[in-house]
Amino acid sequence: MCVLVHRGIDVMLIRLSVFWYYKQTCCVRWGTLYSPFFTVSNGVRQGGIMSPVLFNSYMDDLSVCLNNSKISCSMNGVISNHSMYADDTCIIAPSPSALHKLLGLCVNFAQSNFVKFDKSKTRCTCFKPKKLSSSYVPGVMLNNEPLSFISSNKYLGIIVRDRLDDEEDIMRLVKRLYATVKMLISRFRKCSDEVNTKLFKSFFSNAYGSHL
Repeated sequence: MCVLVHRGIDVMLIRLSVFWYYKQTCCVRWGTLYSPFFTVSNGVRQGGIMSPVLFNSYMDDLSVCLNNSKISCSMNGVISNHSMYADDTCIIAPSPSALHKLLGLCVNFAQSNFVKFDKSKTRCTCFKPKKLSSSYVPGVMLNNEPLSFISSNKYLGIIVRDRLDDEEDIMRLVKRLYATVKMLISRFRKCSDEVNTKLFKSFFSNAYGSHL
């Protein structure tokens, strides 16, 4: 609430939002059966129109803090050290010591703003130049707990590998393409060639998959 006040949001809208979130209740539906209603006391509504705006407003101070640290990498001429989309946050650092400092800023922000970073869902991937492919990478800690290193990670639906290639992600798309082809053939086998051509163009002409 304080974040919204500092941003100059009308007090009546803030009070309405607070009441809305404090009074929200949910239930679980299984077929035609419904569980008893229970109160939801934390987090924003999944799929709500206001949720991204509220999340961005709350986490913007962390983004500003990371930018002000001046610890960053250059990617295609763009200087950056983090990426945020909904509740997925990616920290980008030029070295393990730099990553340790950026994670320290995240921990300080979390402690001051009642945010919790899930260690079990946090992974590290190290991108090395070929000359340093065998070099040792020191451990990285989050809340005094070690983070595990993995060779590939899926971020925002795209598989990123430490070998700096997209072979694994391309194979994922190829498999999905074959599955979609089988689905179209089985469901629309009685349609005309014109209809099938339209369907195939609609499913397989996206920009990311065009090179397949």
